[in-house]
Amino acid sequence: MADSTGRALTFGQALTASLMLAKRFRRLYADQQRVGVLLPASVGGALVNMGLMLAGKTPVNLNFTIGAEAMDAAIAKADIKTILASKVFLAKAKLEPRPGTVFIEEMMSGLGKSERLLTYARAMLTPTPMLVAAEAPKGDPFTDLATIMFSSGSTGEPKGVMLSHHNVISNLEAIAQILGAVDEDRVMGVLPFFHAFGFTGTLCMPLVLGMGVVYHPNPLDAKSIGGLIRKYKATLLISTPTFCQAYYRACAPEDLATLRHVVVGAERLRPDFAEQFKQKFGIQLLEGYGATEMGPVVAVNVP
Repeated sequence: MADSTGRALTFGQALTASLMLAKRFRRLYADQQRVGVLLPASVGGALVNMGLMLAGKTPVNLNFTIGAEAMDAAIAKADIKTILASKVFLAKAKLEPRPGTVFIEEMMSGLGKSERLLTYARAMLTPTPMLVAAEAPKGDPFTDLATIMFSSGSTGEPKGVMLSHHNVISNLEAIAQILGAVDEDRVMGVLPFFHAFGFTGTLCMPLVLGMGVVYHPNPLDAKSIGGLIRKYKATLLISTPTFCQAYYRACAPEDLATLRHVVVGAERLRPDFAEQFKQKFGIQLLEGYGATEMGPVVAVNVP
């Protein structure tokens, strides 16, 4: 798991950090089921979501593009009392900390070296069934919520879509079958976690299917994304036609040479652009259709 800040973790390191965060989240937020997350697509954002789910909490990734009033409405509807955020990210995004904001930098700095070593040893040496029995939440995957996704509020106040763990897992099983996903795949994650395709496709899919992932928070930063795909040899990209137009203009064919599949959704894919993209990069864009309420993929072109 890596991101464009240069941070990179092995599977074992990611599991260790998640277990340590889960331990703190259980203790600090014992009386809170839903916890807000105001972080970009990044290693830190992924670890916080993983820690919350391991702690049996429901992470609610807040859409920071919808404006203060709509975000306040979402926070009130989900009864969120704590928001996990980053000082650096809030400064870059020019966002003011909301009441109940906890900075993840301060929480991470409190993770001592001895605790890391002990947790890492336990994670690596404990047989998986025993680790799952000790750490996994004792809930019902059909009813317990993996997340709540809020709409943009274009038709009134933002609406909260409640997705269970079963909703997300079953959607991932279908995606994996269509794309023929394997352990060796690496996902280039450019979609935000407050978007259903970002949460399911670029956060949960690598975790559930055991694949690598690299994150970049700005999906329109084509030069950086092309460089990351080339550096980490990414094989899967989930994006939108608009974002792919930026990659078409700014990236060289060798930047995207390792990609096996590019799936686009959220808007109509023009056939003429699909053909242009194929001619330049040798990749047939796969058009998906979905809805947040469906977890989100309903249908996608078969490769």
